Amino acid sequence: MGMLARFKKPGGMDALLALLETCGAKKREALMKNIEAEDKNYAEQVKAKLLTIERVLAWDPMVLAEVVSKCQETYLVLLIKGYPNAYASLTFAMKELPKKNLTLLIEGLPAKPEEVEVACNKFIEKVRETIKEGSIKVDEQNNPIVSAKKAG
Repeated sequence: MGMLARFKKPGGMDALLALLETCGAKKREALMKNIEAEDKNYAEQVKAKLLTIERVLAWDPMVLAEVVSKCQETYLVLLIKGYPNAYASLTFAMKELPKKNLTLLIEGLPAKPEEVEVACNKFIEKVRETIKEGSIKVDEQNNPIVSAKKAG
């Protein structure tokens, strides 16, 4: 019996995605190699649905705002330190935190690579939770579905 047998059962893809999205980069890479060796087609399906920090940070800032509002500031600051290009998207929903305080947090908080990785994993967990609760709608490939909000 291969490693994938349990993940091909109902709910297995979600469990596998949760595992891959919350483990370290080296472990994720090793697991993906094992999955590819066992079943290339299933590996492609997993890759298509897998949420990575780079993929999520490229989403519309309005979609990210749903997640950012539920995250601890420390994780967001670590993400900004690890992914400086994401500053605008991540700070979009942090309006209640004065920019001066945010700047102090960013300047004052050291960011070790392993802490940035933990922050990324926690952020992806929050993304998944937000999807599960329905605040973010996604298509079959976990791309966000952005709908126009009514003015009012």
